[in-house]
Amino acid sequence: MATITLSGLDHVSICEAVARLGGPSQAAKWFLSQFTVISETTGLPMSQEGLRKHVSRVYNQRIMKREEPNRQSRIEKLLEVANIPHEAIGRIDSVKLGIWGVHAKDADGNIQTSYLDKTQICLSPEAPEFPVVNCATPNIIKFEPKVIHTLKKTWQAVVISDTQIGFLQDPETKETSPIHDPLAMDIAKRITLDVSPRELYFIGDWMDWPFLSRWQQHDEFDAVNESIQEGYDQLCQFISAAGPQVTKKVMIGGNHDVRPEKFLLEHNRKAMRVKRAGDQWPVFSQQFLLRYDELGIEMPGYYPAGEYYMLPDLLLTHAPPKAAEFQSSVIHGHQHKLSITPRVQHASTGRKVYLTYDVGCLCRVDSTTNPYRLLRTSVPSDRPRTNWQQGIGVVNVVDGKFPVHAVDLIHIQDGKAIYGGQLYGFDE
Repeated sequence: MATITLSGLDHVSICEAVARLGGPSQAAKWFLSQFTVISETTGLPMSQEGLRKHVSRVYNQRIMKREEPNRQSRIEKLLEVANIPHEAIGRIDSVKLGIWGVHAKDADGNIQTSYLDKTQICLSPEAPEFPVVNCATPNIIKFEPKVIHTLKKTWQAVVISDTQIGFLQDPETKETSPIHDPLAMDIAKRITLDVSPRELYFIGDWMDWPFLSRWQQHDEFDAVNESIQEGYDQLCQFISAAGPQVTKKVMIGGNHDVRPEKFLLEHNRKAMRVKRAGDQWPVFSQQFLLRYDELGIEMPGYYPAGEYYMLPDLLLTHAPPKAAEFQSSVIHGHQHKLSITPRVQHASTGRKVYLTYDVGCLCRVDSTTNPYRLLRTSVPSDRPRTNWQQGIGVVNVVDGKFPVHAVDLIHIQDGKAIYGGQLYGFDE
């Protein structure tokens, strides 16, 4: 077998062998079957793997040189096909080039080689010059008011809830402490005086009646007649503060207000309907004991069914409504929270927004500091503290075929409030 050095295998012979035999591995094997190929570096015969790498390297160099130098480069072709102008390139971060041969026999049985290539580049276009957002052009802007017609048919209504009037009596000293908050109620009356409402609404739990409740009974619940007198006196004061122009006074019964009737239903049902001659209310009812008729107070119903439509789209009730229960806005109490909850209903006639208002309470929201007292809260309760808020509501109404209204929730805290640009309770 003849001996030949590695340099003795010229490029033409190598490329012809690869094309004829189908690849570098086959060409290297054929060369070793014809010659002993000596490495010029080591002076030793080359292995088939070493010769294959040499053949593959020579063959690839021949492929890379197949295009004319004056022809378009592969990157230029790629940019042209992608319609990317040279000035938009910015920076080329990476380039991946691939090329491979595809071998197939022609009609005469000779192996023909075709070449395929792949070009991939990653571009980072140049960032635009900043700032791309300009500041507003300075100018002198003046507000030009439109003609505003004063609404002369606006009137107000005051809404009070959860005063829970009553007293607790110390079993030993007989001293009483109020369940209601006299200071918060005084602020509410002063606001009522300034509002000068056309209508006055009490939406439940005017009285507390703890000695008639289903909760654990205490000796402190004995101040019954004092509570009744206070409930009547406070009603008179609110009506007086509202003024003589009030055309409507409404009291909706709350779950506390109905305790006298419920007590009789459970313990002496026959006495439930005992009435004084000529009166419509049972003797043992809040309506009778606080003289609703003499004060001109209308009562549309008891808890939980008591409700009153102040306007076609504004309902007053003691307890909060269920979701989408009414096609109207609702003002309620019972939860002793100040809140506004919106609700949207969609129909063929369009979109309608309803609001649910909780007007808070006027009962005491503090707790006793005596750790040994069984009742920890100032209002009879089975809990050590409350998360209630004090307040009232003022409804502003614009008369018309379809009355328009807006409700203000006035927060009262520590005997102070701010409403209508006025400070209440800050002067003491």
